[in-house]
Amino acid sequence: MLARLGLNRLSRLEPLEPPNRYQRRRPGELVHLDIKKLGRFRRPGHRVTGRNAPGWRSQIGAGWEFVHVAVDDCTRLAYVEILSDERKESAVAFLARVVAWYADRGVTVCDVMTDNGRLLPRRASTPPCS
Repeated sequence: MLARLGLNRLSRLEPLEPPNRYQRRRPGELVHLDIKKLGRFRRPGHRVTGRNAPGWRSQIGAGWEFVHVAVDDCTRLAYVEILSDERKESAVAFLARVVAWYADRGVTVCDVMTDNGRLLPRRASTPPCS
């Protein structure tokens, strides 16, 4: 019975380590960027219409949409756009709109981080963002 519950090892009886959460102190100190790829569809899927419903092949080649997301690490204030691609030109234009949008709310973006690392590396000669 203990094995079935996953309690057959001493290590399983130890309490789980709490998640390591962090948060910046000032708004705009760090903004996270991410892109989520979503498939387009022309009509409801097989869960609604049934697996062998006529016209199901029309879904093939419907394309993709890309949700570009920016989240401030301190306030968790998010800015989101749905764009038609994830090319570098679109991402750079999105970043410019993000900086302007946060500026309209009184937040100066100091540092940006993506899945691939930081976009605005800190330099020793650069004063910290305030």
